[in-house]
Amino acid sequence: MASRGSGTPFAGARPPPPYSPAERAELAAVAAAQRDPAKRASALAVVVFGIGAGLRPAELVALRGTDVSRRGRRVTVRVGGPAARVVPVTADYAARAAGLARGAGNAHLFRPGPADRGYKNFATKSARTLAADPAAPRLRLGRCRSSFICDHLAAGTPLGELLAITGICQAESLARYARHVGGAPAKAALRAWDRRQQAR
Repeated sequence: MASRGSGTPFAGARPPPPYSPAERAELAAVAAAQRDPAKRASALAVVVFGIGAGLRPAELVALRGTDVSRRGRRVTVRVGGPAARVVPVTADYAARAAGLARGAGNAHLFRPGPADRGYKNFATKSARTLAADPAAPRLRLGRCRSSFICDHLAAGTPLGELLAITGICQAESLARYARHVGGAPAKAALRAWDRRQQAR
């Protein structure tokens, strides 16, 4: 596992912009309108666990209903893999996340049943096949994750907590997302935070 001080020395690609509130509502409506029940549940899982929990594509396709826990109004997702962590689902998506998990049980939330979950574009390819109005926003996992991260930056979530729930190793990596958020920490401030952590 890489240390916090071993990040890449170059800037990452600019992430896609987060979805607007209107786009999020439209995406949820598109997902809910899918005629096939399995396709509908999978599309909703992308919206709910992408925007609501910031999961990466591989994390989403591995997610099972039993990985989601609820205590009162707080819903969390236990993420496995190299960036294992527990992610609190944002309030707007918590109830839907709990409902999807209940319906799935021990099965996968995204495309339950036999599937090649190691295929790199498994989730991306499935999202492209949704039936939707041509004018509707396209469901993209990158934009879903960007929405989750930008929401937390806008809300002022402490950097240590934000890194923990996103599985990002260095605060400086958040600079890519901060470009989309007014008042978010500048790259220099994020780099300085990393240096302070390394000095501990």
